[in-house]
Amino acid sequence: MRRVLLLSALAALLVPAADAAAAPRCFGAASRDHLEPCHNRKLDRRVIPTPAGALRAPNAPCAIPRVRYPMVCEFGAPESSARRRIALIGDSHAVHWRAALGPVVRQRGWAGFSLSRNGCPLSTATPILRGTLGEQCVRWRAAIHGWLLEHPGVDTVFVSQHRVRIRGSYADEVDGYLAAWRAVPRSVEKIVVIRDTPVRPPSARACVVRAIRRRANAGRECAIPRARALRPDPAADAARRAGGRVRLVDMTRYFCSQSHCFPVVGGVLTHKDRGHITAAYGATLAPLLGRRLSAIGLRR
Repeated sequence: MRRVLLLSALAALLVPAADAAAAPRCFGAASRDHLEPCHNRKLDRRVIPTPAGALRAPNAPCAIPRVRYPMVCEFGAPESSARRRIALIGDSHAVHWRAALGPVVRQRGWAGFSLSRNGCPLSTATPILRGTLGEQCVRWRAAIHGWLLEHPGVDTVFVSQHRVRIRGSYADEVDGYLAAWRAVPRSVEKIVVIRDTPVRPPSARACVVRAIRRRANAGRECAIPRARALRPDPAADAARRAGGRVRLVDMTRYFCSQSHCFPVVGGVLTHKDRGHITAAYGATLAPLLGRRLSAIGLRR
């Protein structure tokens, strides 16, 4: 079942240079699966996609049914026949998780709704943004609350975001998330917080390009100290405190060991820029994300 989900994810994303019908063993995140250890030496010197190709590749597909504020795009099963309705809410760091969540949603017959705004997490903390962007963010948050009230069939909300500057301390950031989640309508039975991904310093891209030219192991040679790549995530800390309907999903082990994070895992480039994961790597995370969701009670 896990291999079927991976193959369908790759096929849906049309990953360059990776024929979904013949995805190699231990491809991508599967090579870091602690429950089913896996290593394919043939992938040690592969990098799919290339750093240049990753920048050109689109995000995971999502259809915009109508232009209305807040803008919503749909993925997964048709809402009319869906077993479950879920919403993915946050900034661009929520959007990049659609590559992993989308295949899970399709396989389980769920309808997915993606609502995003750059630099604007679902929080009550006041963001420090240029010009009127802060006011627009506050307006967007209010619109999200209204949308959830209008869609009581959405029983699960996924949130993820990168850390933005706010007016206040780290404790205020944590409190801002807790307050926002408490305000989510009770029709939402679960709020799943996906911990933010590690970041890739600018030097990592050049290192990967050099490793490709030398046919070296880019994942090993360009590894980044974990303390440098994995930043504090106030949303994750808030989720650990929240309890109740809030659950934390932390996928860090598929990017990092206890000491380092890797720009290439199982022959797949993890990041397309400093903070966004590639759609190709996201697709390989789908079976592992699905397993984690099952563990927190989201099976069907």
